[in-house]
Amino acid sequence: MLAITSARSALAYARAEARTMIVDRGALAVDMVLATAVPILLQVAVWSAIFASGSDVGIDLASLISYYVFVVGLSRINNGYDVVEQFSEAVHRGTLDPHLVRPLPYWLQRLAGFVGGSTVYLVVMVVALGIDVVARPLPRDVCVFDILAFLLVALAVLLVSQVLTFFVAFTLALLVAWSTRPDLALSLLILLQTVLGGTVLPPGLWGGSLRWFMTHNPFAYMLAAPAEFLSSRDVGLAIPSLLGALAYIAIFAFASWILWRVMMRRFEGVGG
Repeated sequence: MLAITSARSALAYARAEARTMIVDRGALAVDMVLATAVPILLQVAVWSAIFASGSDVGIDLASLISYYVFVVGLSRINNGYDVVEQFSEAVHRGTLDPHLVRPLPYWLQRLAGFVGGSTVYLVVMVVALGIDVVARPLPRDVCVFDILAFLLVALAVLLVSQVLTFFVAFTLALLVAWSTRPDLALSLLILLQTVLGGTVLPPGLWGGSLRWFMTHNPFAYMLAAPAEFLSSRDVGLAIPSLLGALAYIAIFAFASWILWRVMMRRFEGVGG
């Protein structure tokens, strides 16, 4: 009974956040166009020029563009900026108390809201899949069952990557909660997601020992690994993506739990 009640409460938070995103249609449209379409077009222009010069990067242009379409789309869904910013504001403005007395644990409130708000951006992924299918038509021997299986696995990969994004961002939020300059942490988060997440360069194109790190860091499992799975259309690639993400979720969930307990002691100590 308690589990059902918690699930309903979490769903309510998710719906509320999704409605908030939809209400602000202007900002949402600008975000989708400027933060999604423009980076994709820039990558197409850059890599087309590189391939036109005769350079061999070890992957064909169509597959590379497909990867960038998905990784840019994922960067809009898996963006932990708001998690850090909103938590920092709640701490500094003293508005955390009302959330703490609610039946649903605070971290679950924020997770549900994060996932709910991000579902609006699923439109980006649907468009990305459509573009990819048009640019690289499916083989004739692909059946409806194969397509449905791929879509279900894709949803699982996206959801797990979202949960990982939340716990990484929430851990960072707890680390800088009492800082007077949380904007530095926000800038760091954006930088790490961009560079380590594979938005600048796919992990496989890094050389030497950097390739392993760029493939197995937590930010890669947020963006690069799901993008590689989606662009390859290989369900087998979902397994390492899911396992790696789940391992990091366990690590960051534990870290955030420790940091939360430390913060609550300090919060109560100052009369919070």
